[in-house]
Amino acid sequence: PFSDGLNLSTNARGSNTINLSIFDATIGVQTVYVNVTNSSGGQNATYTATREGTTNNYVISTLNTTHFPDGVYNLTIYANDTVGNLNNSAIVQRVSFDNTAPTITHSCDDYSVDEDELITCTCSASDSLSGLNLSYGTNGRTFTANPSTSSSGNNFATTCTSQDKASNFRTSTLYYNVSGSSGSSTTSSSSGSGSTSNSS
Repeated sequence: PFSDGLNLSTNARGSNTINLSIFDATIGVQTVYVNVTNSSGGQNATYTATREGTTNNYVISTLNTTHFPDGVYNLTIYANDTVGNLNNSAIVQRVSFDNTAPTITHSCDDYSVDEDELITCTCSASDSLSGLNLSYGTNGRTFTANPSTSSSGNNFATTCTSQDKASNFRTSTLYYNVSGSSGSSTTSSSSGSGSTSNSS
């Protein structure tokens, strides 16, 4: 499932598996491994693939991207036959390892209102590496611009969630209070931010 320009996150996916199909018609394959280098060509890691039975399929069951700093990497597949002939022509380029959730800026224009008064909230998000997944929600985030004030009470939650192209999520939660038509509320607002995860 690896291709040039792919965005990967172990936090979001749990693990990343590399599946390879390698064939040698003469005397067979001896060793298959994947070399990971950063965008400037520096060596980062080497993973040896395991053959699946007697098939031509080889697998690296776990590529844990959290072992690497967030950034852009190249993956080169090496295959040796039993007399040392080497093929390293298969290269997957510019793969982004991104385990950091997007940054969210989330606010509302009021946090203590009377019933049926209007609250207007805004939310913006950014992601410096893989970028926002623009197909998630609206332009990479989902939130309610005007949360309900139809009933009175304290600590109603309104959230904004964003997803990047590596499937990392971040959620910001704000709380507001709604007073009855003849009452008032003095409880202050609070806010928080969720951790990187593939669910909220």
